[in-house]
Amino acid sequence: MDETIATHLAEIVELVVATIGAGVISAVGIYLESLALGALSGGQFEVAVWLFAAGLVALYFGVYALGLSEVIPRLRQLRRSLAQP
Repeated sequence: MDETIATHLAEIVELVVATIGAGVISAVGIYLESLALGALSGGQFEVAVWLFAAGLVALYFGVYALGLSEVIPRLRQLRRSLAQP
């Protein structure tokens, strides 16, 4: 089993990096959305719209572009390759 993990080390590292990247970008998106709510409650409508749009873009890239399109398929591929004898 150790030999299998050693041969797939590059895939595991790529999966970890993509997962961390998706999490960080999603966290930035959530932070921008909270800033947008604060700006909206403070009466700064234009700033709130810009922050909201930037938060949506960050959430799109974090959740969909990296999370669903990269991390999930890589995880499935790694599980299949590790399950093969």
